[in-house]
Amino acid sequence: MKKIRIKIKGMHCNSCSRLIETNLKDKVENIKVNYSKEEAEIEFDEKKINEEEIKTIIEKAGYECECDENECRVENTKNLFSPSEKIVLGIIGIVILAAIIVLAYRLEIFSSFNISSIQLPNI
Repeated sequence: MKKIRIKIKGMHCNSCSRLIETNLKDKVENIKVNYSKEEAEIEFDEKKINEEEIKTIIEKAGYECECDENECRVENTKNLFSPSEKIVLGIIGIVILAAIIVLAYRLEIFSSFNISSIQLPNI
């Protein structure tokens, strides 16, 4: 999956943005067109369609794409970690946090803290 942002000139209203979305919705995974920002964020599979084909469809609808090859790129949407890796990392984080809390109590860092000594100001 690839995600790009394309500047689009010539849109006047929400109908313009919906027209672009309609023309591309069957060819891309996800598309959000914002006419007030004059841009589209598009997620697509490079095996099905490429950036040039997307730009051509937008231009055939009567709008102008303003971006060069580097400016259009936003991010690669491939996840850094799989769901199982995220679970393992979460468990490791919880274990580390628990170890820090146990260590803090063993070193008596919290022993001088007494909640009853906190006084609230009178209003």
